[in-house]
Amino acid sequence: MHRYRFAAICILPLATSAGLLAGGWWCWLGAAVYGALYLGWDELGPRDETPPASSGGTLADALLFAQVPLILLAWAAFVLCFAGVGGISANLGGRLGEVAQARRALATPATLVGAIVSLAVTISTAGTTTAHELVHRTRSRASMLAGRVLLAFILDAAFAIEHVYGHHLKVGTRDDPATARRGENVYRFILRSTFQGFRSAWAIERRRLARRALPLWSWHNRNLRGLALSLAIIGATAAIAGWRAMLAFLAAAVIAKAFLEIINYVEHYGLVRVAGTRIEARHSWDTTAPMSAAGMFNLGRHASHHMSARPYWALPVEAAAPRLPGGLMLSGLMALVPPLWFRKMDRRLARWDRELASDGERALLAAPRPATAR
Repeated sequence: MHRYRFAAICILPLATSAGLLAGGWWCWLGAAVYGALYLGWDELGPRDETPPASSGGTLADALLFAQVPLILLAWAAFVLCFAGVGGISANLGGRLGEVAQARRALATPATLVGAIVSLAVTISTAGTTTAHELVHRTRSRASMLAGRVLLAFILDAAFAIEHVYGHHLKVGTRDDPATARRGENVYRFILRSTFQGFRSAWAIERRRLARRALPLWSWHNRNLRGLALSLAIIGATAAIAGWRAMLAFLAAAVIAKAFLEIINYVEHYGLVRVAGTRIEARHSWDTTAPMSAAGMFNLGRHASHHMSARPYWALPVEAAAPRLPGGLMLSGLMALVPPLWFRKMDRRLARWDRELASDGERALLAAPRPATAR
């Protein structure tokens, strides 16, 4: 029965779609449900220490692939908010405007912001979290395609490459774009991780294509294929509902991409590892918050995810992993206020240094490092 808890991830895209289709202040429904579940229940609900399952069953995979049509539904509902405003829907404004309640959805800046935020938290939480699980299944073409479609909504084709073939090898080292350094604030990290992650993905793909004697600037390049998917979604949005809808979608996509980097930030902040040594539980921050598990395919059990190639339902809680000050989403909110974040984490890092770090890692920490702005 415990495996059914993962169906909770479907609530957010369904709520967002319903709110966007209703229009007006209902455009905030997705954001409100996100706040209630991923912030409220994540902190107040019982801790999730459910033992890993030996097998996932049909439902476990079905829930992953179900997020593709659910995210497409949320995107379509978002586009319908602009029906009659521009694009090919402009000539159908009288008919579609009533169906999508376009005038009410865009009546005030507040409701427009609600639509953007609701879509952003949906494509980030339900979309990117699912893509994270799917792109690890490198031997399954269906999984890789589904994962890349979901990543196209946050304009980040590079994640499918750099995360699997870069981050999982370099985690905790200075060479890993997705490991936040001590004293590095989240805003600086978002920019550094984004640009260095793209550069790493491009280098990984260049080496792969060179080994196969294939041209870099071709359809064989997975970075370019992912970019083409993103451009197709952007183009479809503009063609159907006009440039205003396209700009609103781009705003949601950028926010969702920032959410991904914020989660990256809190999952490894300040932890170090000697390059070439085994990745252990101490190299990731964990949480047993309920929605960080049930509503994010066990993403809160991040230490176990890094230690072995197991599907989400088979990830155990690692007792040796250091713990975040809250669930993934609350920790991410704390990170947005750097003085609060550093105050919470400095004590935890001091304990990590004393009790968990190896001698080699303590030596790394003692070595002079470039100053990092807080």
